[in-house]
Amino acid sequence: MKKGEESGSVPWTPMVLVTVIRFVVWPVVSIPVIWAVATKTSWLDRDPILWFVMMLMPTGPPAMKLTALADVNGADEKEKMSIAKFLTISYAISPLICFAVVGSLKASQAAAGS
Repeated sequence: MKKGEESGSVPWTPMVLVTVIRFVVWPVVSIPVIWAVATKTSWLDRDPILWFVMMLMPTGPPAMKLTALADVNGADEKEKMSIAKFLTISYAISPLICFAVVGSLKASQAAAGS
């Protein structure tokens, strides 16, 4: 990409939607589900670290495979730059994961105590 060329843009509606789903919806779903499975069934080992990790899995950062998929799909440079910007913004706001981490930790402790 040459200096001064259009580098693509990040549409804000999908960015906000992905952020809300990633940091709010998935933790609200995954934490109670894994807590219930850990405390009410014998499907999982009695391992609080396993529960903690499973509670956080859906909250993880967006897949870096997006860039590889764009390459395979034959996306142009402008589209690849948009994906790179999207991923940069996603990682910049990743500290929001702290709320899901605390919730998962508290739920794992509660499940281990029951």
